Amino acid sequence: FILCLIVGETVGWTPLSETSLDYGTKRAGEASSVTVTFTPLNEDILKTDKMRLVLPGFTCGTPCANGVALNLPSDSPFAVASTWDEANTVLLVSLKSQLPANAQQTFEISSSEGLRLPRAGLRDDDLSLLLCTMAEFDTGQQCSIVVDSTAVGSFIMTDAANQLQDTTLVFFEESGTPAAKRLTSLQLKFYHHMTILQNEAVTVTMPKFWGANFVIFKTDFVATWNNRTFELALTASSDLTASFRDWSIALEVEFRTAADGVELNDARITVRTDAGAGPVLATPIVSTTAVAATLLSSRVTLAKASCSFNGFNWDCITAPPKAEESVEMRIDITLNAAMATGEVLNFLLPSFSGTTRAGIPIYSESIYSPDAPQAGQFLAAEHPYGCPTVAVCTALQHPGTAKLSTASWDLASTTLAFTASANVARGEALVLTVPLSAGVKVPVRGLRNFTSGFEATLGTLLSRDAWQIVVTSQMADGPLPEVPVSTATPVGSAADVALSFSLEVPEADVAMNLTLAPRMDLTVGDSLSLYLRLFGSDGDVTADVTTLPPGIFSRVSWSEEKKTMTLAVLKAVARGTEVVVKIPNMGITTPPAGVDNSPDIKFALVARDGAIPLTVVANQEYVPAVLIGTSLKYSASNGLGSSSIMVNFTASIDIPADTLFIYMFPGFSGEPRPWFAASAYLPTAMTEPYRGTKFTGDVPLLGWALGIWTTSPTGLPAPRLGSG
Repeated sequence: FILCLIVGETVGWTPLSETSLDYGTKRAGEASSVTVTFTPLNEDILKTDKMRLVLPGFTCGTPCANGVALNLPSDSPFAVASTWDEANTVLLVSLKSQLPANAQQTFEISSSEGLRLPRAGLRDDDLSLLLCTMAEFDTGQQCSIVVDSTAVGSFIMTDAANQLQDTTLVFFEESGTPAAKRLTSLQLKFYHHMTILQNEAVTVTMPKFWGANFVIFKTDFVATWNNRTFELALTASSDLTASFRDWSIALEVEFRTAADGVELNDARITVRTDAGAGPVLATPIVSTTAVAATLLSSRVTLAKASCSFNGFNWDCITAPPKAEESVEMRIDITLNAAMATGEVLNFLLPSFSGTTRAGIPIYSESIYSPDAPQAGQFLAAEHPYGCPTVAVCTALQHPGTAKLSTASWDLASTTLAFTASANVARGEALVLTVPLSAGVKVPVRGLRNFTSGFEATLGTLLSRDAWQIVVTSQMADGPLPEVPVSTATPVGSAADVALSFSLEVPEADVAMNLTLAPRMDLTVGDSLSLYLRLFGSDGDVTADVTTLPPGIFSRVSWSEEKKTMTLAVLKAVARGTEVVVKIPNMGITTPPAGVDNSPDIKFALVARDGAIPLTVVANQEYVPAVLIGTSLKYSASNGLGSSSIMVNFTASIDIPADTLFIYMFPGFSGEPRPWFAASAYLPTAMTEPYRGTKFTGDVPLLGWALGIWTTSPTGLPAPRLGSG
């Protein structure tokens, strides 16, 4: 056969290369920015030409009726004003200047213009997307295919005849009172417009649902519940072409909704897929059935909070809670059942500690209020609990004022049991405050932020996290199973905290290693601080740091005014991971008094999963003081008359010539005298430092004994070596 090629010129059309579209919001049916990139191939595009962008399935409607404004830099060759043809889904763009051949060009449509992606989504490198140039409007048949575009999946119903309904999640409950029901099965209905390949997943997120981790095998998918992320992953067992799906899962394990139930069409429950042919970002499921709440609301607030009486007012102090310390515990709770006098509401507090005791008074007010948090210290005309004296409050002798007015704490079962002293109506908001003097202590490991998920107790089907505070009751109006509280104050904790130095020398510029194993997760944006009150530098300074594991921190900042190092977390760290921060020499010197289990060396962590307030570093490498083994001896055997004084010490570093030693003798008396080489008389009311011995040669590193000489208190230098 004969193949004939006819090569000619097509007037008004310039071929394009490197054509691509990108979308700011990759959600089907939603307004998105659209960025168009292309390169004219071998020919200029004239100023009189126009760009024609064909976007099948895109919609805009009224917002685009008067045109679409492009988002452009001031020197862009494109005209800002463009027109949108809804019927033909075409955007027509004019030029302000010529586009040179083989030079890449870009223009953008802002999401604020209202141009919406197709409800059925977009395929990867969708061949229906076209871009062309023309000298005058024509049929648009000679356009370049957009060769690079992102896939956008969709679960949106666009054809009622075939798709039956929008995304729907139905919950089936066991019989019983609303507060006692558990879920027996789930049914998810959805239509996916793109193929879902084997091992790709459709994931339903159900915040604060609780149940043991499970894996259930079905014909089309494998259902996996992760009780830490609240995610139900439905992983395809084989390739699934676009179709309507109706998937049911029978639940044979303990599985319940969030304590506050599920609202009708609850927007908190979302669905997404990682399908490569068309990913769908997390989107609220359109239709969900309602499930009654077990608890209408629940919150536990922990604080260090106490009040003392200053003779005029109550002086109240609040501070963040710490692991292993007693706290004021405020519980805000609203039950979805009535409670009768004498019935008991139990709170299980895993790993909390404190001496077992009964008769704890419970108050309807707290010193620290989470809704109107006071400063660290405030004055009040009356004690928030109504106590008449500090002693009565501390001894737990002032009667409770809450409707559940007494509680007992049992260490063996870590249960705090509240007894109702009056009837409580369904839906009545309660405040139950356990005073700090009750001695209930936060766990050594701290208390995690519950919003991050739950963990099942190993080897059981219990759903609650081993860290989670749960409430339970056998109320006649509606028994409560073990229901996790919605929120609680996270409290951080860390193990094996240690600080070491490159030199065990006072007044030395040292590198440092800070080691700790946080018992809570660290996330990007959290921060670590190291407070070194007696260390010093010439000013603020920053430096690069290294860490093990690598990349957790990269920079450290030192504030000389605050005596604090600060580091920002750049990489997530799982709880229990030992972290080593290697801080280089940066001009920060050890104190003259050395380091010996100093209470002024502290660390703090600001973390979403649980903060650690300033806490003394438990393990500190020893650094001797400049002067060690200091002692005084007097010739007088009583407090009468004058006395010679013998000072003994050991210098831990070389002391150069002309170093001035300064001594302070508060309460001593005597006339000021000039330098003497024999007995000395101490000045009257000698409560300030005075000049002492001046050495004429270097002092070696050994014990030194010397007499004291004094002179008038003029020209005192700032102390440098410290007292040792």
